[in-house]
Amino acid sequence: MNTKNLFCREVMLGSEELIIPRTTYQRTLNEDRVRRIAAEFDERIANEPKVSCRDGRYYVFDGQHTIAARKLLNGGQDLSIRCKVFYGLTESDEALLFAQQTGASASLTAGAKFRALVYGGDEDAMAFLKATEAVGLYVDYKQTRGAKRLACISTAFGLFQKVGDGVYREAMQSIVDAWKCVRFRQQSGCKTLPCRAWG
Repeated sequence: MNTKNLFCREVMLGSEELIIPRTTYQRTLNEDRVRRIAAEFDERIANEPKVSCRDGRYYVFDGQHTIAARKLLNGGQDLSIRCKVFYGLTESDEALLFAQQTGASASLTAGAKFRALVYGGDEDAMAFLKATEAVGLYVDYKQTRGAKRLACISTAFGLFQKVGDGVYREAMQSIVDAWKCVRFRQQSGCKTLPCRAWG
């Protein structure tokens, strides 16, 4: 991330001006979380949403639930919100900052964090994604279980970072091959056929 030309300032913005990039790196709005924040909201200690001014528009990379809670407390109507606006960020920078959230923010799921790292162009994340897809698996950001889906993203990514690309691919290929063997046995009804018989 280039921080040389980066600066920020506090600015009052209308909530209708704030763009939440949910189709790229932001997570889905959690309405239950919004209601909990609204029920306990105290303007005196609320954090300002973190916003990137890019191409003349304001993109929220931290604070979408606080914005929604403020709007809920205002009867669903737009309102002015003091925001911490950063200038000089790229969309990739925003995604990487989103992935690094700490503090009072809701913890990111491993899938949401990894999606933001990939979108932001993190080299390790991109290499992990490529290695995972090379063995025929799909990194499932929503972390649902299913055929050829890798839901244990944090564990697998940690393994990749620890052992490197080659060992990771070999290990994952062994797992994929074992799954194919199990499915073949289940479909054929055979309990004693050696794994190499399926292909």
